[in-house]
Amino acid sequence: MQNFCLSDAILERFKAVENELGYSEHIVNIDCAKIDTWEFRDRKSFELGNIDDLAASIKHGGQCQPIVVVRPSASFKPKDDPSAQYVVIAGYRRWMACKKYKMDVLAVVRTLTFEQAITVLASENEKETVSEYSKGMFYHTLLSTQKISEQELSKRLNISLSTLQSYLAFSQVPEAIWKAIGDLSRVSAKTASVMLSFINQGPQHAKAIKSIAKKIAQGYGEKRIQEAVENIINKNTNPVSQEEPDHQVTLNGKVIMNLHHGKIKFAKSLIADPHYHDLINEIEQQVANFAHTYLLKH
Repeated sequence: MQNFCLSDAILERFKAVENELGYSEHIVNIDCAKIDTWEFRDRKSFELGNIDDLAASIKHGGQCQPIVVVRPSASFKPKDDPSAQYVVIAGYRRWMACKKYKMDVLAVVRTLTFEQAITVLASENEKETVSEYSKGMFYHTLLSTQKISEQELSKRLNISLSTLQSYLAFSQVPEAIWKAIGDLSRVSAKTASVMLSFINQGPQHAKAIKSIAKKIAQGYGEKRIQEAVENIINKNTNPVSQEEPDHQVTLNGKVIMNLHHGKIKFAKSLIADPHYHDLINEIEQQVANFAHTYLLKH
């Protein structure tokens, strides 16, 4: 029986991956401490999944696919470690997992242009189901460098210009609202665009959006956000009157009857009186007479 070597099998798979992806570079082992993420990239904890499980899987079963890194340059600056020798373009979670156990990470060192790196990263984001919030903030950061236009970026991402602009709404919503929402994994670019349209209507609308933050985190979409905000604004614009009752009847300085918005409320002392029903009958008769005299004329 021929011996089976897992490392050889993994190596063969890596070579196949190289051929599939058109990599001319070789897969190498790199100390994770020598690697940093790209300055434009920011992944939130809520979308990273279980890094511990991935780390344990790599530690015991091996790394099934290499990450893609580039050498630092004017276009590829490390985010946190200026001394880093490599910058992660694809495979962020695998790098984080290997880093957790201080393992070397298998990587392909590539030479990419700024535009090519965006294309690689966009493909990686789709595979890893990166939140639309992170995508939007990434696109905004890229555009802020003025190294790429909205038209070119939308082309690289293979999305329409209008879709890109919806993603960019994430960067225009106040950070305080994103903090109030917390988990942004269920917030779409379209939702962010709708939120921004309300926020731009003024502080009252922005406050209304913030007040339903937890519902947005749970998946509120365009229609439900619109209904909720309109209800809040209408309630604030037409609050229930807090003024004194329309009419009060007093006896010896004590209120024995309130009349407010068509509702009559008697004092407990009247309700407890044995002749209370006589009072009710008298009021009913008076109301009937009033209706007959004044209302039936019209």
